[in-house]
Amino acid sequence: MLLLFRSHELMHAPTHIFSIRLVVFIILLTLPLSGWADDSSCLECHDDVEQMINEAYYVHEPVRDKKCQVCHAKTIVEAPVVVEQPQQQSSYIIAYKQPRAEQQQPIKWLVENFTPASHQYALLLERSLRDNLILDLWYEQGGKRTHQMPTPALDSLEVQEPAYQMLSIDDLHLNNFDTRLVSRATLHWTTNEPSRCTTSYGNNSPDTLFEEDDLYTYDHKIELRNFTEVGYVVDITCRDPYRRVKTTETFNILNLPINDRETPLKSANEEKFALKQLQGKLWVEVITPDPASLSVGVQDNPEGQTIEEPVIPQTNADTPSVADNTTEEDEHIVLNDELYTTTQVCHKCHTGLEPGQSHPVNVMPPLNMTIPPEYKRLRNGKISCMSCHTVHGGNEEYRLIKKSKKALCIGCHTNY
Repeated sequence: MLLLFRSHELMHAPTHIFSIRLVVFIILLTLPLSGWADDSSCLECHDDVEQMINEAYYVHEPVRDKKCQVCHAKTIVEAPVVVEQPQQQSSYIIAYKQPRAEQQQPIKWLVENFTPASHQYALLLERSLRDNLILDLWYEQGGKRTHQMPTPALDSLEVQEPAYQMLSIDDLHLNNFDTRLVSRATLHWTTNEPSRCTTSYGNNSPDTLFEEDDLYTYDHKIELRNFTEVGYVVDITCRDPYRRVKTTETFNILNLPINDRETPLKSANEEKFALKQLQGKLWVEVITPDPASLSVGVQDNPEGQTIEEPVIPQTNADTPSVADNTTEEDEHIVLNDELYTTTQVCHKCHTGLEPGQSHPVNVMPPLNMTIPPEYKRLRNGKISCMSCHTVHGGNEEYRLIKKSKKALCIGCHTNY
């Protein structure tokens, strides 16, 4: 009787109540629940993040909960949300979260190097490749040059093998050494194989970390500033594409020779490119007549369009190629772009910023200001939230890249 009574009662309920319930039910079904699930499978490849979670004192909450997709996965279109930023009398651009549809770009940039070099190398996963490969070169004097070419099949390429049995770090020295106003020097070294290096340094212990950009190079340098009369203690770790690692012993920069006459690597008279296969991945070699910064991206062909073949050496390998074990289940999620993951996504949780409580973001630093390399900037040179905070976690409060707020400020504002 009770059931019949309630059924009878529901039959006479206003129809709009059922409509509301139906809409709510449909919305719940369509929510991207997978984006908020445990994304621990990400750590199967990104094991460095898992190691950081276990070792760092302050870990970003989504990282600690292994909800990687909260920040990194493209989601449904969201309405613009204006975010309050410190108002200053300048040309600062106020950061805001744009609609997701407006952020989509025809080119997906995979790796970038903001430090000009004449020999640069990129290693690209096969599953990240698209129809075309895009190379953007930025010369200090010659401006921008873009090269576009179809992406070849990996099994048609020459296999890239290591030239040496062991990875080595050589020719450690300083140049541009100056202690007159603000102490500064450029620490320089080379590797016998193209490598990516991480430098740790500090006054008493190497507690400040600087990681090079995404590409592999032979020539490495980092500008060091604000060291005391006893110098900086430093250690360097380099990794080559063959997964070999070399680490120096901890040393003091004041014990290194000073050499202001650099011997640049032998360069080409014109731009040269080569595509090879390295352990089942695409190895991109770029040699330029002058140092240039490089961005490597991929792009799908518009329907019905093809691109002329580039003049790039592609030789058939005599040795068998490395098998690609990627399956459909291994497809990587579509990632948000750099601006969104380093600035705009932060405002989802960190809302209501009051003027003066936060540094402006998505802005260019003053032209006369030297930004130390540990302050990571966007590809266009603008400051992001991650310029001052570590990405996933660290040992300093608020995940700062420096020991204190004052140390963070005077890294760029030297007259503070």
